[in-house]
Amino acid sequence: GSTLLGAPPETKTFQSFYRLKDGNVRYAEGWPAVTEAEAFVTTADSLIDVEVSAGRSLGLVLDGASGSVRPERDAAGNIKNRLLVSGIAAGETQDALAFLGASPLPSGLTETVSSWEANGDMDVAIDVELLLGSGEAVDVRTDLRVENNILDFTEYGLQVGALGGRVVFDTRSGLSSEGLEGSLFDKPVALTLGSRIDSEGVLDRVSVSAKGTATPQDIIQLALTGVTVDAMLEQAEGLFDFDAALTIAQNTDAEYPTQLTVISQLEGMTLDAPAPFAKTAEERR
Repeated sequence: GSTLLGAPPETKTFQSFYRLKDGNVRYAEGWPAVTEAEAFVTTADSLIDVEVSAGRSLGLVLDGASGSVRPERDAAGNIKNRLLVSGIAAGETQDALAFLGASPLPSGLTETVSSWEANGDMDVAIDVELLLGSGEAVDVRTDLRVENNILDFTEYGLQVGALGGRVVFDTRSGLSSEGLEGSLFDKPVALTLGSRIDSEGVLDRVSVSAKGTATPQDIIQLALTGVTVDAMLEQAEGLFDFDAALTIAQNTDAEYPTQLTVISQLEGMTLDAPAPFAKTAEERR
């Protein structure tokens, strides 16, 4: 472009490039920074592109990432810059939980995730989008894949082993999962993670559902039933299917924000008890 004094602004241009080594990058307010970053940055006037070849974030190791800044007009016609970041990271699943727990997500969700304990490795794709200077919240999507992990729901004494599948968290649509399977009570179990967004776009509920099989002794070990029910279960034998749902309310002052529901027709379980409590394996209740 022209460099002459007095030349119209649209005829002027400025281009540059930089190499970043062992740097710290804060891509969005409140989110864990990228440390030990190595990157190549190019600029062309208001256009900025970044290619990150290495970096870490709370134990997660980046396996390549890219970012860009592009101008656009907002709803009021003002020019703002949109930041887009995409990357892939790998590490231990516990580090990924720590990453989410340290992020500016709803406090109920971060407290829930922080109470889980994981053992195993994972890889995750991360996408970030933010209209700079607009006051809008940052949009983040994490697509996490695990294989042969162990996940402890410590608050309930539940441990899921051999866990594999996909878990997605999106600030716009919430929590979801795909093909999430593992072992509970040393038996196969299928898990589904979900959430609900209210009319104002705020996450107000997180849920974990499970479909599997159990014995009466498995239920007793959970210590969730009373003395009377436990006494009956001690007289029972067999294997039965169940559907369980753990629901955690978010952003609430409710005395009991967490609800656990277990449903079963008890088919396959026998109960040696006086009528009308006795049942055969074929009966449903």
